[in-house]
Amino acid sequence: YVGVRGFGRPGDYNSRLLLLVNGVVTNDPVFGSAYTGTEFAFNLASVERIEIVRGPASAVYGAGAMFGVVNLILRNGVNFDGTRATVETGNAGLARGAATWGTNWGNGWSVMVSGQAERTRGEDFYFKEFDSPGTNGGMARGLDGDKSASLLGQLNYKGWSMLAGVSSRTKDVPTAPFGVVFNDPRTQTVDAMQFLSLGVETALSSTSTLNVRVYQTGIDYHGQYPYDLMNYDASSGRVLGAEVLLHWDFPIGARLTTGAEFRGITRARYSSWSDAAVYSYRDVPSSVYSAFAEGELQVIEPVRIVGGLRFDQYSEYGGSLSPRIALVCTPSGTTTLKVIYGEAYRVPNFYEAHFDDPLGGFKSNPLLLPERMQTLEAVCDQRITSALSASVSLYRYSMSNLIDETLDPADSLNYFRNLGAVRVTGVESGLLAVTRGGVRARLSYCYNSSEDLATGTTLTNSPAHIFRLMVGGPVTPWLSGSGFIMHESPRLTLTGPWTPGYWTVDVTATVAPFPAPVRFEIIVRNLFDTPYFLPGGAELQQTSLQQTGRLWSAGVSVDF
Repeated sequence: YVGVRGFGRPGDYNSRLLLLVNGVVTNDPVFGSAYTGTEFAFNLASVERIEIVRGPASAVYGAGAMFGVVNLILRNGVNFDGTRATVETGNAGLARGAATWGTNWGNGWSVMVSGQAERTRGEDFYFKEFDSPGTNGGMARGLDGDKSASLLGQLNYKGWSMLAGVSSRTKDVPTAPFGVVFNDPRTQTVDAMQFLSLGVETALSSTSTLNVRVYQTGIDYHGQYPYDLMNYDASSGRVLGAEVLLHWDFPIGARLTTGAEFRGITRARYSSWSDAAVYSYRDVPSSVYSAFAEGELQVIEPVRIVGGLRFDQYSEYGGSLSPRIALVCTPSGTTTLKVIYGEAYRVPNFYEAHFDDPLGGFKSNPLLLPERMQTLEAVCDQRITSALSASVSLYRYSMSNLIDETLDPADSLNYFRNLGAVRVTGVESGLLAVTRGGVRARLSYCYNSSEDLATGTTLTNSPAHIFRLMVGGPVTPWLSGSGFIMHESPRLTLTGPWTPGYWTVDVTATVAPFPAPVRFEIIVRNLFDTPYFLPGGAELQQTSLQQTGRLWSAGVSVDF
């Protein structure tokens, strides 16, 4: 589960975060999931940069981005001209192989292809909640294995681009979710992703550009859960979309982006069954039409206004407007001040509104209302010296009609309701230093004060304090290294107890001792083997789960 600025509901499948690849939304149309674990199995060597926008995103990025947008911008054959092959091993039986190849053919043609395969074997885990003779004394043995593979390709010709990717991950589950038989190696899930997009960018004039893109994405899931009978469930989602963007630059210091988008969920299917019967089957296609505009205007020399408005028309939930406006002031070449207001809107996904499995203890609620969010933020970015910069951000956001899972006492079935409202106030601050020798140091601190307005309590899974320090750079001409220190304060679990706060340390060393482009890398995560716990979801008997201890990996990369 990904948390952003004090909000990270256990079990929400990251449905309030948009995950994009070159601007294409890859979220699962059934559960709303943003894949952020090994189920997103693509080789990160193919990624040029990762853009993160916290809070309600700009009008251009899309609906549903309650807490932010993560956009992976991929390399192409122009900025990755050659081949990189990597092999890696480590504890937990880690074995990984990856390769990326790119070339610039000239005359506007370039291509990039990247693939990866990885596996880890299962290990032994102890869960005190299952410590009894009938459940193997709480020991889950040889579980949590993980196998994944992916293939990604990008072809460019002048203003044209084509992107395609497929990935699959098979995961053994040691935690006995949903009351399945404990310590049974048959508890397993399979996740698969595929996407394809075709786009063109063309200059209409010296001051205007047109972007057109069509895309298709798909997510498939299959799970098997042993009870007295073996139970299975599966979901399949397909999205067809098209987007048109028009950019204008005006001589008066203004910029305007307008556009329209269509997203058709042609398949949103979920089914569950056992070896004896079919329990549930439902397919609910839907669609959304969107129009948006975002503009930037230089009011006077140090002051700019950036504003956007997005309208989304949903086939199930009607229309909604989402505004965003920012006032940006640069009183000097070293100081930037911003005040930002934004709103976001998220309709219930298939899982929240239509999931219906009475034998599994769940029922649907088609009367769910969309969630809404308002946020206000003030930012100061300050360059102190040529090598040192600082930033401070104060923010406050509130959500209404929050969708949460609850139990109906009338029939003892779980379902989703618009239960609550939340408010979070926080501050993010950071320092970045870069020396002439290439050493980089980043220090950050975040404080969140979160409140469930219905109960007056702190939100679950919401640490009040987060501290991070990263230092990295060259040590010798052939050795570089980095260290990462993180602290998180306690988190409230779903059942009431708090998990303890913790500190962890990660280190990395990269060695390039030969003239040839060969690099050796050693990574140690949780260097001091610190035991720490994080809250579990409602599907688990465990109040909290102990996280992975010390992990090490060693690999070699060769560039051709």
